[in-house]
Amino acid sequence: MEYLNKRGGTICLEALPAPEFEFTTAKAALIEALDMEKTVNESLLSLHALANKHNDAHLSDFIETHFLVEQVDAQKELADYITQIERCEKELGLHIFDNDLKGKDLH
Repeated sequence: MEYLNKRGGTICLEALPAPEFEFTTAKAALIEALDMEKTVNESLLSLHALANKHNDAHLSDFIETHFLVEQVDAQKELADYITQIERCEKELGLHIFDNDLKGKDLH
């Protein structure tokens, strides 16, 4: 919002509908989260391409600096978690995985 204000834009906040996901497993939740991160990344890349098309170097830099690296890191982290779950599908393995996640800063 700060960036939009600096550039003279108008901020219009609207209510977002609650997600309609029901997960039966941690793996399903992580796969959905990864898919959402990929969708956000694609949107950011499209916006970045549009900024480049209009020769808006400032917006391109802003997107690169504040969003793109974080998106790649988040996707990698979620993919790693999915891989770990797939390696420990049994109940005890999932329990250990769950305990390992406690206290970590998740996106």
